[in-house]
Amino acid sequence: MPATLQQLTMAELVERGDLDRHLRRQRRRYGRRRDALLAQLAAQLPDLRVHGAAAGLFVLLRLPEGLDEDAVVAAARRAGVALEGAGGNRPALVIGYANLPEAGVGRAVEVLAASIRAAA
Repeated sequence: MPATLQQLTMAELVERGDLDRHLRRQRRRYGRRRDALLAQLAAQLPDLRVHGAAAGLFVLLRLPEGLDEDAVVAAARRAGVALEGAGGNRPALVIGYANLPEAGVGRAVEVLAASIRAAA
């Protein structure tokens, strides 16, 4: 699609208010997913700290000192849960929730908790 056509399409979406409606709908959807993830993390991993929940579509989950973040990531991936290690000085996980269905949050955090226990 030529850039001009994309710009005209976007301008029409803005003029009709469709873009605002879409953004409001997505914010509510992502907010529900974030809230479900935070609730499950608090319930199943209450000793771990979550950072960055107020911004973006990811949270940072601090792991206990000395825990091998790569081992946790590998165990979670083997069990079907995709996440990334933060790769910093302190072990932590980057957990995205944009594509995480609310119905699957509990099970995903169960797998994560089991992966953390296995790596300990």
